[in-house]
Amino acid sequence: MPPRAIGCLPEDELVRFTRPMDEGRLVYVTTNPRVLSLVQRGGYATRVFAIVSYEIEDSDGLPSEDQALALNTAEEEFLSLGAGQTMSLLQVGRLTYHGNRVLVFHSSMQQPLGQGPSFSVFIHGVKWDIYYEQDQELIFLRTVMEPTAEERRASYNQTQIARLEDFGDPLAKPRPLRFFGTFPSLPDMAGAIAMLNDKQFRCEDQVMREDRSWTMVAAYDCAPDPTSVERLTGFVQYICHLCNGHYEGWDCEARAGAK
Repeated sequence: MPPRAIGCLPEDELVRFTRPMDEGRLVYVTTNPRVLSLVQRGGYATRVFAIVSYEIEDSDGLPSEDQALALNTAEEEFLSLGAGQTMSLLQVGRLTYHGNRVLVFHSSMQQPLGQGPSFSVFIHGVKWDIYYEQDQELIFLRTVMEPTAEERRASYNQTQIARLEDFGDPLAKPRPLRFFGTFPSLPDMAGAIAMLNDKQFRCEDQVMREDRSWTMVAAYDCAPDPTSVERLTGFVQYICHLCNGHYEGWDCEARAGAK
């Protein structure tokens, strides 16, 4: 089977963030952390850019809704070229900026889609420009495509809040929000629990994994509005980091109500 277009992947598999570029513009980045981690293990030294352009209709250079739908369709059709190469050609993510959509791949092959270092292909009338470059050190991936911990948290928050809104949740009703953390040792987790308890979090469901690391759930009663979620997740992430742990995300029960 061909690899799936980024646009077809579940939102919780993706991280979305922005980075500054020239002339004060922003580049909008979407990455797949699972694939990014696989590429970082080695063996995918060829970076592949596949670029399609669209007409700019506003100052931020982003596609309109109709253009975005057309670009997603074009992306799916382009990925059909990689059928049977799902382990030698991996899509790390994509960039969108100033009239360009750039699909970013890493490959174990030097020229996985045809003779390079650059060429163009037309698929259903859409022109794609393909570029190969050797990037053994994964410099572009590390400097552009890899999200920071804060960017991962912000993207996750947006996804969770959008899930609640799709359910019809008005977000104004307080309820227990559950935050998840992982720690390398019991003393590390105990330190985090002490600081969280001091701020009225209820720490529960402490479990030791097979690798002897520890997982913890911390609950806090609050409405899941964007401002509160940003404040609380930032604090829990800080405590996890302070205690050598890793912040894993949050969830809560959806409450139906008028949108």
